[in-house]
Amino acid sequence: MRFTTATLFSLFPFAIVAAAHGGNHHGGRNDTRAGHTDWGHGGNKNSTIPVFEPLVDDPMDETPGSGGDYVVLVDDEDPRFIEQLIQELGGSMDTVKYVYNNTHFKGFAASMSKHCVSQLSTFGGIKHYEEKATFRASVTEIDAPWGLNRVSKTGSVNEKEKNVLDLAFPYTFDENPGAGVDIYVVDTGIDTKHIDFNGRAEFGFAFDNQKFDGNGHGTHCAGTSASTTLGIAKNANLIAVKVLGTDGSGGNDDILAGLDFIAQRHEQRKTQANFKGSVISMSLGSDQRSSALDQAVQEASRRGIHVSVAAGNAGQDACNSSPGFASSKSNVISVGAVDINDQRASFSNFGECVTTYAPGVDIVSTFIDPSNPDNGRNNIINNLSGTSMACPHVTGLIAYYLGKFPELATNTTKMKQLIIDASEKIADLANIPGDPARVATNLGQLSASSTGKREETATGFASWGRKRNNKAGRRE
Repeated sequence: MRFTTATLFSLFPFAIVAAAHGGNHHGGRNDTRAGHTDWGHGGNKNSTIPVFEPLVDDPMDETPGSGGDYVVLVDDEDPRFIEQLIQELGGSMDTVKYVYNNTHFKGFAASMSKHCVSQLSTFGGIKHYEEKATFRASVTEIDAPWGLNRVSKTGSVNEKEKNVLDLAFPYTFDENPGAGVDIYVVDTGIDTKHIDFNGRAEFGFAFDNQKFDGNGHGTHCAGTSASTTLGIAKNANLIAVKVLGTDGSGGNDDILAGLDFIAQRHEQRKTQANFKGSVISMSLGSDQRSSALDQAVQEASRRGIHVSVAAGNAGQDACNSSPGFASSKSNVISVGAVDINDQRASFSNFGECVTTYAPGVDIVSTFIDPSNPDNGRNNIINNLSGTSMACPHVTGLIAYYLGKFPELATNTTKMKQLIIDASEKIADLANIPGDPARVATNLGQLSASSTGKREETATGFASWGRKRNNKAGRRE
């Protein structure tokens, strides 16, 4: 299964394992049978010809990779090392892509033989296994930013303020928002050199060892959550966890490896004096369920990591997709998308597995230089749409609240309730049974030290979105 970003383009404590087998190939045979003669043109009438048997699928095939790529979760209580489990399955560490080993979960991902796969359902110590899934980021290029204004006010954005490309909307926030909070952007990477991150962004993990964002999706999401001008939690730390490729897609094995990295780093960080909390931001998804990913995300939340995920862009029940389903009966927060008029976006998933909605249509944020993602211009902005864009608004709000309320550092239960309580009920969204019908805000949480309104402008940025014939078409 592959996952993609939850954008429309122009998206843990327990055990996980994947293993493979080495062995003999039991494929088809090339047999010569007597009694068959060649009567073809130029042939010898008395010669025998080879007759090929059809290739038969062998469920006991021990050829490495013949069974496909799998991720496997191992029981927490199982005392064996992953290497021992794989050996007992008859597999080889040579075919293992990842070993997951942290205080949240353990397991592995590997290219497995059919024989090895056939044993998983009865093999002791296996908690869950599934084929590798694909996740993808979903974004659509259009034209505009307005989300920060919406999350700091009641009601939809004022009609007079609908030239969203002006980037001059008032955003009310407290001093030093998000300072000390770690935001893990699980995505395509981050352009850490972008001027609007002011040195607060760093690379933590890259599944391909390429520490740059070749797609732009991750940089866009990071900007909404915590860039200096265009973001909500303007002083938070941004850590790139690259699990999706340049095409915006990736496997659940790579995503689990990213979560493995986060789990280990979180355990180290929470012992440090300047730690204010960890937030996972996942603007990715798949139209089908991945129980392995859902379990890992839910376990991370149970262990004190705040998690915000995109609800998905299929226009369907969010409970049908991952990681949207992970919000069910857990403290994971799943975010749907609304437009500037507080209308549910046509692409947004909905229903009981959505915790709240946030701005997700025509969102302007930081971006990469498409002509040179690694070393190009560092002042590009772009406008995209998707639940991928809605998710980082809530990610930023979580970091914002963590900066204000240090007692919530690892209290994911109270944080989810705070997000729900601070969200505004929207009558126009109340047309689907079980849907939350609310839009996230930071209202009611400002202290006496609030700085009041501040005009965010786009000085110093170059637009890489669709150009319009007005003053907002391009900015340097």
